[in-house]
Amino acid sequence: MQWLLNSLSDELNLPKNPLYLAKGILQGQGEALWRTPSPLLKGSGFNYDFNDKHGPSRDLRTGEIAGGGRETCPIIQVGDLLVTSGMDGVFPEGLKIATVHTITPLAEGAYAYELLAMPTAEELMDLQYVTVLPPQGFDLSSMPEPVDKVVQLLQNNQ
Repeated sequence: MQWLLNSLSDELNLPKNPLYLAKGILQGQGEALWRTPSPLLKGSGFNYDFNDKHGPSRDLRTGEIAGGGRETCPIIQVGDLLVTSGMDGVFPEGLKIATVHTITPLAEGAYAYELLAMPTAEELMDLQYVTVLPPQGFDLSSMPEPVDKVVQLLQNNQ
């Protein structure tokens, strides 16, 4: 079965492993009460300007690896699945949140993409009951020190 999946991936030029490239923020759209609510989520700040465990940083427009790499790959496309990164320490890594619906073209001088995404959970407007679970594996002692303490430490060391 795996052989069949690999050969189909080769035929369709699909990556064998998922790529985790653009990082950004998703939020609900705050519409006025008299407007029809939209299920789309608003995304902002989507770029890949730093190295992480998923790979090196990439150029925003071309997708080339920063520092002279030849490999190109768009950092975000319509249809991409957006998952949580776990970087905020609240949500675990890998939760499937939404699928990219629309990407706003980059403005001159922009450093990130804006987008609209369709939530993977359907019928959000019709929910009657919601259970909010506490963050999993959250350890306050593993969080970085507040910025003001870091600045104070740096000033004391000079």
